[in-house]
Amino acid sequence: PRVRSLLIATFIAGGSACSGVRESQFRPEGPMSPRLLPLQVHIVDLNVYRGEASLGGAALGEMTRQRTQDRAEETRLLIKRDLQENVFGSADRPAGHISFKVARKQGLQQWWAIPTGFSLLTMNLLGLPFNAYTTKVTMDVRVLDRSFQEIARYDASGESTAYIALYWGYSPDASTQVSLIDATKLALKAMKGQLQAATPGLNARLARQG
Repeated sequence: PRVRSLLIATFIAGGSACSGVRESQFRPEGPMSPRLLPLQVHIVDLNVYRGEASLGGAALGEMTRQRTQDRAEETRLLIKRDLQENVFGSADRPAGHISFKVARKQGLQQWWAIPTGFSLLTMNLLGLPFNAYTTKVTMDVRVLDRSFQEIARYDASGESTAYIALYWGYSPDASTQVSLIDATKLALKAMKGQLQAATPGLNARLARQG
């Protein structure tokens, strides 16, 4: 028992060694060329709309509901930032609309608890993860003209895992956030890969509206 208490105390004291989320992680990459005419952005977060913590349908308590709202806001921030910095060109007014339906499925890799339990945290003190969160983000993206007539549609997804670990990993809360950020960035990268080739044709159709 004394050994276990000492290991637990060491784990708690070392919790500050876990990494947090850095501001630079909220910056998407991959500028497009040519750029798409600017569009009015509409984002629907299906997790919030459905009242679910994940696509698995877990019931929400107040804390989980707030966390879902926070993650939805982070997703919207990433999408808008990527569009403004890497996708849209300049124009006097929006040439149409772009809508996103975004869904997140997030799960904990609980099997890491087995070596943690058998080693009484010893392996974790050496760097073995306590757990890991995997997040998959899916996006249904539609480009519409000013009259809301659809002219293009794309599906994109991204998946990422963040580990809960001392020294090199993340804290439990940060791991959920980091896996979401990275999965969203991967989904946006996949979306831009599809959008890039279609941009000249899309711009021509949007410009014909006058």
